[in-house]
Amino acid sequence: MTSPAVVRTRAAAAGIAAVAALLLAACGGSPQAAKHARTGPPPVYSPISGRVVTSPDQRVLVVKVENTAAARPQVGLSAADMVFVEEVEGGITRFAAVFSSQRPDTVGPVRSARITDPQLVAQFGRVAFVYSGAQARMAPVLAAANLKQVREQRNDGWTRSTLRGAPHNLYGHPAGLLDQAGDSIATASDMGRTFDVTTATGGTPVASVKAAYPAESMTIDWDPAAKLWQVTAGRDVITDGTPALATDPQADGTPVHPADVLIQYVVQRPSAFHDRHGGVTPFAETVGSGTGLLLRDGQMWQVRWTRATDSDPTRWADATTGAPVAFKRGTIWNLLIPRERPVQVTKPAAPSSSASASSSPRQ
Repeated sequence: MTSPAVVRTRAAAAGIAAVAALLLAACGGSPQAAKHARTGPPPVYSPISGRVVTSPDQRVLVVKVENTAAARPQVGLSAADMVFVEEVEGGITRFAAVFSSQRPDTVGPVRSARITDPQLVAQFGRVAFVYSGAQARMAPVLAAANLKQVREQRNDGWTRSTLRGAPHNLYGHPAGLLDQAGDSIATASDMGRTFDVTTATGGTPVASVKAAYPAESMTIDWDPAAKLWQVTAGRDVITDGTPALATDPQADGTPVHPADVLIQYVVQRPSAFHDRHGGVTPFAETVGSGTGLLLRDGQMWQVRWTRATDSDPTRWADATTGAPVAFKRGTIWNLLIPRERPVQVTKPAAPSSSASASSSPRQ
């Protein structure tokens, strides 16, 4: 039987061919039509990240990815449209990686869901939500949420690496995961975002921004020579590697370079959930409004975020002018930070000195 993914791929290819044929006929074989036939249709851009869409299937897939030393290097993060960083029990962090415009072969290691997730991912519509498990009391919460649960099965969507020990060895394959999810999944839709390919100006130059989570910090560094952001967890640079790694967590992989980084100050409070050691799971409130920072092109802007309901997208505006911010095209990293725990911002070193300061959220 031909899989739904193959059917969708063939349908998309047939649709592109039909549009090209109609354009050629309408232009009567003119040089303009011939040029269009050579170059192909104009690119389609993701409304989530602004990057060029290469996947014929734009259904939204959200994968919970582990962020510990045993999980690094993670796999597939460079293809994500967004990567959310959320605090879990024990003061460590976990990623929720959002895929739509591109589809990597493998993503992981896949780990369990948390109470912050249902509200967080609802802004993308009914997503395919990929996770490895959750405590029993979370089951009714996930069942009531606007998402399609995709958990480990014996099918083409999942692989257990023999070179890593459980629970750090579970990887998902997006093509198979979407087949498992079925067709009732939202495609990427307008989130009210604008994108700009030119270098941004007018912000405050920064060298790095450090978010101090209780057990391990997340640091965003600007490389002025390469003109790229780099993400570090603790002392490990976040790289995109392969699931075959067993020993040295930095043995292979290339650094992950976000196009934009959002620091989102949120109300975070203890939830009713906890791990088996008694560690309380925090809940980050992502509906409402608050302040934050936008990091782009080696600069920082004070911003405000608003989100009226679970089903609404998060809107980002300049804190001074109120105008919507313009993002660079590419992966957006979004760090959820308790508003009482501001990040530390380090400015570029002056010829004879350096400066750093905490960037407290505006109330």
